[in-house]
Amino acid sequence: MTKTAAELKAERAKINAQIRAAERAEKKAAAQVLIDAKHSLGEWLADSLGATTTEEVETLRRAVDLDHAREWLTAQGGAEDGHEEATSGDGSVVDYSTSYEPADGYGEAGISTTSTAHYGS
Repeated sequence: MTKTAAELKAERAKINAQIRAAERAEKKAAAQVLIDAKHSLGEWLADSLGATTTEEVETLRRAVDLDHAREWLTAQGGAEDGHEEATSGDGSVVDYSTSYEPADGYGEAGISTTSTAHYGS
């Protein structure tokens, strides 16, 4: 038995809704993977440099040379606009750019923001 146009349209509407739901789920999963990777990077950086308190983590965040990091990332083929915005876990927009500009190449606690040498070597 053949289906009527109305029945086929109803099936199509149901399939289209399923497709949209699947696309939303895939987009949400991809966003969560990115958030998890950023979180992992932050933990790795803090652990690698021995930041064990909130104050030390905030000092480290301010001390990171974002211009140098953007140049490196652009050279690797990512972040071509040099500015990154992301969505946090609660859906709000997070702007990772900063106006912090160290005047002498050193951030708080004497952390060099211009050297590419490994700390302590």
